[in-house]
Amino acid sequence: MRLVWPVALGLALGVALALAPAPGAEGEAREVEVAGSSVRVRELAAVCGGQPDSRGLDLVIAADLRPGERRLVTAADIRARLSDLGFSDCGRPAAGEAVMVRRSARVLSASELIAAGEAAIRSRLQLAPGDEAVASPLMDPHPLLAPLGRVSMEAAVRSPTLPGGLWVAEITARDDEGWSMPVSIRYRVRVTGDVLVTRRSVARHEAFAEGDVTRERRDLSALRGDPIRSFAELAGNRAARPAAAGTPLTTESVESIPLVHRGESVSATARVGAVRAAAPVVALSDGGMGDVIRVRRAGERTEFPARVSGPGQVEVIVSP
Repeated sequence: MRLVWPVALGLALGVALALAPAPGAEGEAREVEVAGSSVRVRELAAVCGGQPDSRGLDLVIAADLRPGERRLVTAADIRARLSDLGFSDCGRPAAGEAVMVRRSARVLSASELIAAGEAAIRSRLQLAPGDEAVASPLMDPHPLLAPLGRVSMEAAVRSPTLPGGLWVAEITARDDEGWSMPVSIRYRVRVTGDVLVTRRSVARHEAFAEGDVTRERRDLSALRGDPIRSFAELAGNRAARPAAAGTPLTTESVESIPLVHRGESVSATARVGAVRAAAPVVALSDGGMGDVIRVRRAGERTEFPARVSGPGQVEVIVSP
């Protein structure tokens, strides 16, 4: 749409005034600081004293400024932008007039970025009460220049097989206007906490007595499986492998004491609605309380799953 002559002339004169060099600084671009990623005629006019027609104040002259970025806006830039928007009668601003625009920024420190990664790692560790975790970055990240205002940090974590392996936190800082910046930080993690430890050497398949173990505070970072923290957790379990004195116990170093043994005849029950049936079956593997094993009727080859419910007893798992 073409502006009438007086309005177009007023806009052109206002923009020219907005870009006029400061007194005593002829030949140097005046520096203007803006808060957002776009530079409008309004912001240049407010600093340099120009008063273009109000309908031209919100024209975007430059866009997509990064935090801390400085960009030279020349008279030609403004003239081209006005022309793109249909202001063809805006005149010709004097050659050489320019403004250096800088977007305001604040610093996201290395400690802020490291803390965001640590918080994400802790949420993945599932620490028990009393456990302590220390996540140490292998190298401090570079601080980031971020926009003024609210900036959030989101962290995605890649975890190793064991807690003491190499953790990687992929942190993305972002604001509400679409700015974002990714940062990758690698950590070494050390977890300490209470765990049951053997007082003496324990043989494979040996059941534990309460006097065989003691509770100690240990480094849990390199343990496979979840640490066993009380003797109550050992009830119904035995050593899955030989353990020397001083060995921390985890869910991978113990196994259920079998209540059903491979090849023996056990009592099987099955429920279908209100109907309950019982019959002898042959266990095809050892099983502790709650374990699911395969069984079959004597003299038959068809196998079916059953859950161990007690010494010499299983419950047949009936498909719905």
